[in-house]
Amino acid sequence: MLTLDDLEHFSDPSLTRLFSAGQRGKDPDTVARISRILACLNACRDVPNSELREGGMVKARHHLKAALRNQRRSRRPDPEALLEALDLALTALGGATSAPDEPQREDRLEVEAEIQAAAGKWTYEDTLDPELMGSLARGEFEILPSSELTPLEDVAGKYGGSTRVNLDLILDAEGPSDVVRVHLVIEGGLWRWGAQEGCCMSRNGETVVFLPPEDAVVQALLAGLAVRSGRPALAWAEAVGAAPGQED
Repeated sequence: MLTLDDLEHFSDPSLTRLFSAGQRGKDPDTVARISRILACLNACRDVPNSELREGGMVKARHHLKAALRNQRRSRRPDPEALLEALDLALTALGGATSAPDEPQREDRLEVEAEIQAAAGKWTYEDTLDPELMGSLARGEFEILPSSELTPLEDVAGKYGGSTRVNLDLILDAEGPSDVVRVHLVIEGGLWRWGAQEGCCMSRNGETVVFLPPEDAVVQALLAGLAVRSGRPALAWAEAVGAAPGQED
């Protein structure tokens, strides 16, 4: 079985000397390392590239088929069982899933659901970033723990106030996922929240693009943060910030 140390030696061009004929037989560790690498390569050399993930696909198909059959046979389908099967299938394919012990996860999901619902009411002509708008409307996004939402305490549940927050989103894609940071300038209140001048966004750390307050992306994100006067978004942000490993 290959170790991480084996892989580092194998992938680092500066360590090709380990594979020279003069080095073999001198160092027992080198001999053992090369033997493991060669055994792995020999075992995999005849496997087509398209089949290297087959093991994960088999597991994913198994979980999904079992869940589908159970949902069809049951008079009262179990949503939790279906969600568990989807998580298992994604994990088998090497995808990252939300940590099951994520604090206040239900609050984050509530905010995301409101964002998706709000985004679906707008058209692509209402925003400067139709691609991001489409991801929000289809629910192909997730709010990241790196978001800076604790300033919402200045407006959440209060009669009035203003604040600035940074909302980090990861967007699903067929290729590498995009990470978008949206800076929102918010004026809040018990009955109505609004966006102010100064909102902007950056995709994958690239050039900042300023968004007008009435932009559909701004309005959809604002609707999610404002749900129930901002309490769910603030509760999630505070819980994530207080979780072990999240402190600065």
